[in-house]
Amino acid sequence: MTSSKVFVAPEDGWFEFIGLAASGKGGSTSTMMHGKQYAAGGGGGGSGGIVVCIFALHKGESVSLSVSTNVTISKDSETATATQGGGGQNGTLDRQHNYAFGGPGGVGGNASGGNTANQPGETGGRGGSIEYNDDIPVSSVYGVGAVNTYSGYSTVGGAGNNSSGSTAYIVVLRGNTNLPLSQLNALELSGLMLEMNYVFQEQTEMLMQSTQ
Repeated sequence: MTSSKVFVAPEDGWFEFIGLAASGKGGSTSTMMHGKQYAAGGGGGGSGGIVVCIFALHKGESVSLSVSTNVTISKDSETATATQGGGGQNGTLDRQHNYAFGGPGGVGGNASGGNTANQPGETGGRGGSIEYNDDIPVSSVYGVGAVNTYSGYSTVGGAGNNSSGSTAYIVVLRGNTNLPLSQLNALELSGLMLEMNYVFQEQTEMLMQSTQ
C-alpha cells in the first residue's frame, strides 16, 4: 500500500504489517575544469526505517495505516512508526585550492513501536573525490545509497548523483491460522508424529549404547 487507508480484515486470522519508510535522495555531484578536471561526489541517501507488527484479527476489525514519507501502523493502543532516511549532501569544490570534497551520506531513519521488529535505516555512503580524465568515469565518486531489508522487502537510498530514494509503502501479509479445523488438526497430528519419532530414535540410541 502506497497511500494511507484503513485496512479491514476480510476474515479471521493472523496478519503481518511491514511498514517501510521512504529513503533519502542522493546528493549532487559537482565537477569543474580548472587547469585539471575535478569531481566531488554527492553522498548516498540514508535508508528508511522498517517496523513490523503482527495482529490476530477477527473479520471486520481494522488497522489504521498511514503512508507519507514516514509510515505508521496503529491498532487500538499500539502504534508503530518508521521515519524517512535523510538525504545525502552535495559534493563541493574548492576552486581556490583546486580540490574536491565528497558529500556525507544521509542518516538512516528510525523505527519504534513494532511488536515484531523495529529496524532502523543505515547511513548512506560518502561521496568520493577525484582528479579525473576520460578514462575515469565521474560515476566512480557517487555515494552509495543505503539499503534496509526485511523479509525480502527493501527501501533504498538514492545514489550520489541526485537520484531519488524509494518511496514509502506498507505490505500486508495474511497468515495461515484461519485454515479449516480439519487441516489444522492434520498439521498438529503431523507435528506430534514427528516429535514421537524423534523421541523413539533417542530411546533406541540410548538402548544401543547401554548394550555395548
